[in-house]
Amino acid sequence: MLEVASALTGCTLAEGDRLRRAMTKERGPEAMRELRSWFVGRATKRGVDRDKAEEVFSWIEGFGR
Repeated sequence: MLEVASALTGCTLAEGDRLRRAMTKERGPEAMRELRSWFVGRATKRGVDRDKAEEVFSWIEGFGR
């Protein structure tokens, strides 16, 4: 999951670890909403289609459940 986040958003593995921690701990919907915005924003700046970035984040979110 960290490598997917890194590949799509250009984040470092340390930055991607925020996402991993949010997935594994009960942080509430607001934390995931903020991370969705961060993930999709970074991915689209790197040329990833917004719909595709949203779809991938949904997969990550589902995996965390």
